[in-house]
Amino acid sequence: MNISYNINKLLIYIKAMFLKDAKSRKPYRKQMLKALVEQTKLKMKWGVSYSVFDGEELLEASIRSIRNSVDYINVVYQLKSWYGEPASKNLYLLLQKLKADGLIDEIIEYCPNTTLNAGIQEKIKRNMGLKAALNAKIDYFMTMDTDEFYFSEELEQAKNDIISKNVDYSYCPIVNYGMAPTERSLTPTSTSVPFFSKINYFSRLGKNKKIICLADPTRQFKFIFGKQYFLSGINMHHMSFVRENMQKKFNSSSNMSMRENISKNIEHLKKLRTVSVENNFNIFIGKKDAK
Repeated sequence: MNISYNINKLLIYIKAMFLKDAKSRKPYRKQMLKALVEQTKLKMKWGVSYSVFDGEELLEASIRSIRNSVDYINVVYQLKSWYGEPASKNLYLLLQKLKADGLIDEIIEYCPNTTLNAGIQEKIKRNMGLKAALNAKIDYFMTMDTDEFYFSEELEQAKNDIISKNVDYSYCPIVNYGMAPTERSLTPTSTSVPFFSKINYFSRLGKNKKIICLADPTRQFKFIFGKQYFLSGINMHHMSFVRENMQKKFNSSSNMSMRENISKNIEHLKKLRTVSVENNFNIFIGKKDAK
């Protein structure tokens, strides 16, 4: 569907109807445009793929923050880390429960190859989720981790912006948190996160020098042409350091500096400047190594 063409066609039609009455034309035009955007948004299918190994204690709350705004969710999980460390014994049982509860639509296993670089494997894993979304006839897609959250009102408005502006690839800012969901970090981040993007048979995830912001290369779309847009009315709330077992997170990270400086990173986290906020996403977990 060419959204821009349809909008222009509608505007011409409205203008013809109210050519003699400019005052009546303006509010009616806005109303019709809003209706067209909502209608188009409903016709599109929105999908998300989660990449999961650890941090599963956050997964249900993360899914609940987006479930009402998407049509399809898959989880690509692994029972061993990039380095051979086993996942929690409860991981698969949790995924089955969430699927039975209707929070997950599809569960896909990824079997790590320890002879490959962790970053390469992560890209392969995320592309598995993308392929499953394509098979589910999804129009707009994004990949997520268990520690990422969105406010539903912001998410819906962002979807409207994507449709009305005919955006192919979108991105949004990240808000980081400390070691609790009530500790919002005061330190700004220079990185952004890829949000919903249009997908088709040829879509692939991988590093792309053409993107307009700094983002995880395993989440970037490979493309030559396409309209990119940075969304200012929405934030991804990143509970990156809210964990029951922080050391396991660092051990399994594809980021080498995180793995090599675990104790130093944990000490750094304890000194983060934060401000107290409400537990907006209803996250209730213990932090075994936060003392």
